[in-house]
Amino acid sequence: MAQARFLILLLLVSGCASTGSGVTSPLAGKWLGQSSVNYETRCWINHRRPDGTYELTFLIDSSSAPKRIVEEGLWLHSHGVYATIAQKMNGMPIDLRNKFYREFYRIVVLDDQQFVYSEIATGARFRVIRVPDSFALGNRCPSGT
Repeated sequence: MAQARFLILLLLVSGCASTGSGVTSPLAGKWLGQSSVNYETRCWINHRRPDGTYELTFLIDSSSAPKRIVEEGLWLHSHGVYATIAQKMNGMPIDLRNKFYREFYRIVVLDDQQFVYSEIATGARFRVIRVPDSFALGNRCPSGT
């Protein structure tokens, strides 16, 4: 029930990812990010579609075998805030009541080449770069991101 109220509120505030005028959000498209944590390289590709759905692929590239996680859900962006609601993890439905799967970010920088955002709850900051729609993650994180 809380999930439904959250989604309705966000849709009312934002009009979803694309406005009724046919203008698509500048966040739509594919974006690549990368970070290093405890001797592991982590990279992700987020494909945000203009219809408000997304597919986020994480690759944890360590000295052992790489691990891939795919998250699917809904996204929107309005008034300097970017929000996501995960619905599936590795193809399996998730418990939508879990707040862990609802995230809110403040947009710091957004232009044609880069997107910098910070998680409102924790302050964690992320930077991603736009990549072509044909881009796909391989078995290792790309170098020089």
